[in-house]
Amino acid sequence: MPTLSGDTWPEQPQSLPPNLIPQLAGEFETADGWDAAEGLNFSDGLAKWDGSNTATSVSGIDMLEPAVTGDAYGVLFGVSARSAGNQFVGFQFPNTATNGSGFSDIGNYSRQLTATGDYTRARMYVNAGAVIESDYMRVYSITELLKKKWRIVFVYSQSNWVGPGDASDRVANDTPEPRAIVIPSSQQSTRGAFLDGEGLGVPMLMCDPVVHLSGNVGGGPAGAFARTFCDGLRDDEVLVYAACGYSGGGRSQPGDVWYHEPGSETGGEAWENLLKQVDGVLAKAPEGSTVAACLFCQGEADLADITGDEHTLLIRSDFEFLRKRWGNFPIVISEIGWLDRERADVANMVASQAKLDSNSGDPLALPRCRYIPRPEGATFLPDNLHYDQPTQRVRGSEAGTVTLEIYYGGPKP
Repeated sequence: MPTLSGDTWPEQPQSLPPNLIPQLAGEFETADGWDAAEGLNFSDGLAKWDGSNTATSVSGIDMLEPAVTGDAYGVLFGVSARSAGNQFVGFQFPNTATNGSGFSDIGNYSRQLTATGDYTRARMYVNAGAVIESDYMRVYSITELLKKKWRIVFVYSQSNWVGPGDASDRVANDTPEPRAIVIPSSQQSTRGAFLDGEGLGVPMLMCDPVVHLSGNVGGGPAGAFARTFCDGLRDDEVLVYAACGYSGGGRSQPGDVWYHEPGSETGGEAWENLLKQVDGVLAKAPEGSTVAACLFCQGEADLADITGDEHTLLIRSDFEFLRKRWGNFPIVISEIGWLDRERADVANMVASQAKLDSNSGDPLALPRCRYIPRPEGATFLPDNLHYDQPTQRVRGSEAGTVTLEIYYGGPKP
């Protein structure tokens, strides 16, 4: 049975990895250490580019320790306001620099960079006439994080987990989380997500929107899940979040993105991508790593095609197949959306999935499986299908707590 590093809850939450930019300067609470640059000033906890720069402006700061040539680093960066120009972040030493793609909108961003030299400075720069405000810049070693034991959590979900919100609504965005690594499933350079030559996600620090296979835009429960789950890990562990979800698309009919014959590796693109990404992560994971959980939230697209226990049997067969492949990992099922849960097809789907809960008493129940009903008083976006972000935060936190409770045998003391 796969386990975490200990059999009891940690006495304190997992610590943050070391930020290589001095804290106050990285939060822009002080200009100390930053180079003066045309059009740049620091006030109110913001780095403000006021548009007066007539050429590219660059400001750098010494890192607390130099980058190691060949290591991967993650830069987390916040753009709180923008009306003109693009901003870029990267490293420099002594006269050479490397940068990630530019930020063209407000939001939280993640960039991963490989040090091609022993860089000693982090830097930000903007093009001429940029009017941009930023509220933090942090640098962490991805290579060091990945030396820990990987607790791989993969997503088998539609948009109510993938994230239906607006990426530029910073209130909705619940990450970054520098204790967590994301394995993206599609390439979105503006969001810092890349695939390697084999189509496998390149590890990046977790930041909203988490880039799943489909073109999700933001929000969702992932940030709240990650924070809660990381709080239950020890310092020799790291959450590796395989973002294999697909916003939309069913499981039940040929042509659906999740469709496959029971027990088959061949099927729709979402199913095949799930196997590919998790297999790829496991092939690179260090000794002692485990598949730690499956987060399942799927079924809205199948409502018209499912009666009785059909969906129960389908997804039960999927879980049994995946457990044979990756071990007896916990399964956490979060209730599907739709405001009207009393509608016959919605009620049937809810009931069919709830049967899989280990404590349901149903013959189809699975061991180490928990079903989480929607939160009391759940509220929705105007489409009445997707949970709004306050509800998503609760859903994510509950899923993190339940996953840990399966491992630790009950609630935290």
